[in-house]
Order: sequence, then C-alpha cells, then structure tokens
Amino acid sequence: MKKRYFIVSAILMLTISLTACGNKTANDNVTLGYNDAAKLLTEVKTTQFFTEEKVADEDAEKILSAGVNAPSAMNTQPWHFTAVTNEEVMQKLADAMNSMKPPAMKDGDSGMPPARAEGMEGKQPPADAPKDMPKPPEGGAGFSKMPNKVGIGDAPLTIVISCKEGSELDAGLAVQNMSAEAQLLGYGTKIMTAPTMALNNDEYKEMLSVPEGQKIAAVLIVGKPATEEDNPDAVSSATIRNDFSEVVTIISQ
Repeated sequence: MKKRYFIVSAILMLTISLTACGNKTANDNVTLGYNDAAKLLTEVKTTQFFTEEKVADEDAEKILSAGVNAPSAMNTQPWHFTAVTNEEVMQKLADAMNSMKPPAMKDGDSGMPPARAEGMEGKQPPADAPKDMPKPPEGGAGFSKMPNKVGIGDAPLTIVISCKEGSELDAGLAVQNMSAEAQLLGYGTKIMTAPTMALNNDEYKEMLSVPEGQKIAAVLIVGKPATEEDNPDAVSSATIRNDFSEVVTIISQ
C-alpha cells in the first residue's frame, strides 16, 4: 500500500511539473511572438532586392489568408487578391510598367518627387544603412543618386489587390496584413501603388481575374531578401523616416 502511494504521488508531481513547464513555454512563446511583431512594425524596411528562391505554396497561402482575414468597414470585405507566380504573366505586367517609366534621371537628381524631397536638405542616411548607400550632396535635397528599385517580375510572388471604389483603406489594411505575415515568415516585401496606373484597364483586369466593379488598388511583391553576398548592389535605398515629433500630435488631459 505504501509503495502504491509513492507511485501515485510521483505520477501526480510529474504531471504538475510538466503542466507548469508547458504553461511557461506557452507564455514565453506569446512574449516572443509579441516582441517579434512589435519589432517588425517599427524596424523592418522595404526590400529592394530579392533572391530567386520561390515562396513555398503553404507560405503563400498563409500570406493570402492574412489578407482575407484583415478588418474592413462593417466587415464588407470589398477586395480580391490575385497571386501570380507564372513568369509569362509577370513579364507582361512588368512590360506594362516599363512602358510608363519616365526618362532616366540626370545625375544629381534626388530620386524622389519634389514633395518627398522637400525638407530632406542635409539629412543623412540612418545609422544602420549600408555603407555604400548614396548620401545627399552638401546643401542638396535628398540622396544624389537612388539605385534602380525593384518592381513586378523582380520577386517570385506578386499579389495584386483590387477593391470596390471607396474601399481603398480596407484594401490597404489587407496589404499591410499580408506584408506583416510574409515578413514574420522570413520573407521580404514591397508594397507598390504605381502599377495601378498601368494595370487598370480591361486587358490586365481580365488577365488578373479582377471582379467586375473593382479596380486594382495596390501590388505586393514577396520573396527572400537578397544580402550583399547574393547581390553586391543589395542596398535598401530607404529614405529617411520623418521625426516622430514632426508627424505626431498628442492631445492629453
């Protein structure tokens, strides 16, 4: 009887110990996940160079599911997502974009529209920027030469987001959801709206199965980010973020 009591007690203690250990692990994972997400929202930058590595099918599905489950006004879900991995289709989309490119910028141009360049005088790249990142000339605006930036066809996965007119904010939330999910899965992303000017016509909307009554609002490209080892020119070409105090107003009691 005494031996049986000790066996039961030992099993009970082991169960309690494993349960406590499991709870600790779960809590640690929640904290780790929160920290990863918080870091992502404040530190991850747009990817400007990708490797040729494909996006796994299961990862692409997770990324798309993040868009499908994004919030929308009154849960209307006024969007549609077209995932493109077909190289021939991506080349057609890239050709449409290339047809709209402006003439090459002259040396010394800032590489950004005047509205974006305004106020950039004298600002330097962030401390963690690549060493070979272009610097603005003395007294100049923005960066003197911006590297060519990637577009459709430069990443293995292109997601075209369309929505009903007036629902662009909802579409933007879906794009942000998908971008964050992709980055948490270890991919790099770039969100673009310029392609909408070239793709919002019957030919491309039909090619991309855009539902009737919707317009293309944005394009998200996804892939593994290239390092300097993969591509010697793999610089972020990121512009300076505006200072917190310049863009935030706090009204307190």
